[in-house]
Amino acid sequence: MYGYYDYTLRRIITYEKKILPWMKKKMKLVKIYRKRRAVSPILAAILLIGLAVAAGAVLFVVVLPMIGGTAKVEFVSAVGADRNSDGLIDQITVSVQNTGSEADTFSEGTISFTGWSVAGNVEIGLANPVSLVFKTTDVTQQVSEVQTLTMTLKFDTSADIALTETDVDMDHAATLTDSDMLIDFTDGYWYAEAGVTGDVLYNADTTRSTHSGKAGAQIDHNSHADAIYFRSMAAPTGAETWQNLNSQANSPEEWDVAGTPILSFWMKTDGGTAPAAGGTDPDIYLCLAIYDGATLEQSNQNAIANEIEDHAVGLQSADSGWVHVLIDLSQYSGTWASTTVGNFGIRVIGTSNLNIAIDDVSVHTALN
Repeated sequence: MYGYYDYTLRRIITYEKKILPWMKKKMKLVKIYRKRRAVSPILAAILLIGLAVAAGAVLFVVVLPMIGGTAKVEFVSAVGADRNSDGLIDQITVSVQNTGSEADTFSEGTISFTGWSVAGNVEIGLANPVSLVFKTTDVTQQVSEVQTLTMTLKFDTSADIALTETDVDMDHAATLTDSDMLIDFTDGYWYAEAGVTGDVLYNADTTRSTHSGKAGAQIDHNSHADAIYFRSMAAPTGAETWQNLNSQANSPEEWDVAGTPILSFWMKTDGGTAPAAGGTDPDIYLCLAIYDGATLEQSNQNAIANEIEDHAVGLQSADSGWVHVLIDLSQYSGTWASTTVGNFGIRVIGTSNLNIAIDDVSVHTALN
């Protein structure tokens, strides 16, 4: 019996000395934890709202651009064209394609050629390539196949596209041959009007000046104050005029002025006094005779109202070399009969010794 009480006593002593102090200590910690209070409901709501706003900002700034659509317009090709087949480039078509995921708009374009334009505000969708057409309606602003150029395409959102001549396929101008020429000068003569003597005019002499292909016409204006030189099938005799002699129905250089108003030819001055537009030196004019069949309808010794040198300033030289002359007769078409064919001559005003060569005469449609 004594042993049992001794064991129990020792258990009680151990409890009081070791376990009871430990339990008291734990109870104090529980009381301390219970004294700490939670965040108030109002403050918690404010914190949650702030977190939501911050998360939305991150989504808008970082995530949405990564998953949203963007436009990306890229260059595909550029090709020059000769719309009226006169051997010069008058249009460049640029093809672009949008490889992004949103549509864009072509806002404007610039090109280094004077007088060329392109329509802006063209939508660039996500399907097939889109063509942007640069062109001129002024024949005097056409360019050669070897012309240097710069082009810039601007879009609403895509980056600008800059192009040079290396990006453009310009090898598409018509190559004119003898069959394209209105006058090939292989038959008949060029004459001076009746009453003018001392001028040397050439016929089928292939050694005379030529720009290309067959030999052209050559005129020696020897100290005459005013003379008209023209192409005819017969020599002038007596009082016959250049208009009457040009009325030959079989003259090869008849054409429809209304349908093909662009007159193209190559010309050069050689020796003598340099012609200068508006000056006292020799002035060179285009003469035009209009016929209905073999009947003269009308004629004009200054058909284009101003001098040929105004259209081709390179001729204002004593030795110009070959210069391309392009004249748009549609701006003077109000003075012509509407359904006629025509022929032209050259009028030289000025007392001088001036040699003139003409070659590769052709006519073409207007640009629009």
